[in-house]
Amino acid sequence: MADDRDRPRAKKSWREIDQMRGKGRGGDRDSARPSSAASPAQKSYRAALERAFESGTLAELAKTLARPEEPRAPRPAPVPQPPPEPATPAAAAAEPVASAAPPAPDPAAVAAVADRENRMKLLARIKESEGRDVITRAIDAFLARYPKLPDDFEVLTKALSHKDDEQVATALTAIEALLAREKPRRARTLQGQLRFLEETHSDPAIRTRAATVRSRL
Repeated sequence: MADDRDRPRAKKSWREIDQMRGKGRGGDRDSARPSSAASPAQKSYRAALERAFESGTLAELAKTLARPEEPRAPRPAPVPQPPPEPATPAAAAAEPVASAAPPAPDPAAVAAVADRENRMKLLARIKESEGRDVITRAIDAFLARYPKLPDDFEVLTKALSHKDDEQVATALTAIEALLAREKPRRARTLQGQLRFLEETHSDPAIRTRAATVRSRL
């Protein structure tokens, strides 16, 4: 009978070798065996060993594991950038600024400006008018828009030439009230117009009133 030692031995895997070693250690097997909850890295390492052993590439795997890992080149440190310089007044002025839409004009303010300009034009027309008919039309145009003539000696002096006696009487009353507060710049022009009414007007009440106002100059 042939000796068992002469029989060719079957190639055992690493797992079988570990099991045989564990049986030989006896009671120390449980304490030396790694816990069943092995890490994924350990399982992957053992699987690679078994594949290398079965395929006959264990030597190449050993050389690969023995090769020292090449050190990685250190990543260059970032170069600090200087902080941005504050913009100078000239540069700030040169930067384009987004033009905001202008606010819509207030209708009341626009109307007030237009009314003031129209009033000034009508008053200028009265002051520049000459002759009774022209003066009458200029004053009527103003009174069609505004309730009364302003307290202005020049305008009221022109009103003394109006063709309507009621407007002349109103102008005399306004001049008399204004003389109580101030004196006219052109007293001679007003005095001449009052004298003309005093001497030529057909209404005695207006003549008397003109003489009274003239006496206060």
